[in-house]
Amino acid sequence: MEWLEELEIRVNEATERLRELREENRSLQERVGALETKLAAESIEPAEGSELAQAREENEALRGQIAGLELKLARVEEASGREREEIRGRVERLTRQLEGLAG
Repeated sequence: MEWLEELEIRVNEATERLRELREENRSLQERVGALETKLAAESIEPAEGSELAQAREENEALRGQIAGLELKLARVEEASGREREEIRGRVERLTRQLEGLAG
């Protein structure tokens, strides 16, 4: 059953990483929202190097980070789903084997 414990640890680690990525994504989304609100308040084209221009640059950088996090999150969720199905299949096979021995 050591393999099952190891698998459980890996699933728990993946779940925790998903939580972290979701929280980081939420935080970045909030920051982007705040920057977009700030940018919307200024309807003029900002001067290069101004605070508004820097906010726009940061906004674009954050959008890139969010896109990267969303991609990572999708990959982790996909891998987690595959792993979950593999675990389910193994447990079902073991259960059938035990039932066969008991029967």
